[in-house]
Amino acid sequence: MKLRALATPLTLAASIPLCVTGLCLLLGWRGGRVEPVHEVSSLLFLAGLALHVAVNGRATLAHLKRPLGRWLCAALALLTLLTLGSMGHGEGSNPHAQARRNPL
Repeated sequence: MKLRALATPLTLAASIPLCVTGLCLLLGWRGGRVEPVHEVSSLLFLAGLALHVAVNGRATLAHLKRPLGRWLCAALALLTLLTLGSMGHGEGSNPHAQARRNPL
């Protein structure tokens, strides 16, 4: 099987549970298997994205040469850095890490 035949379907398929569980988490619905499914689908999405960029590298670079592509990537990269920079500070820190530090 060629990578091109796997890259796009994997990315699209993984984005469905990723988006649905992400919306659940945003709305505060954390019961059941929402978090584990979100984590696994995130990994599958990243694998698909890496394959997609690998097989479509030239097209990806062409999009990044356009102003919209540059601005979107810069804005989302900044948002990602700000999010990662705030981890572990204040009330929004990881509840799993807190549970490991403070067992019952």
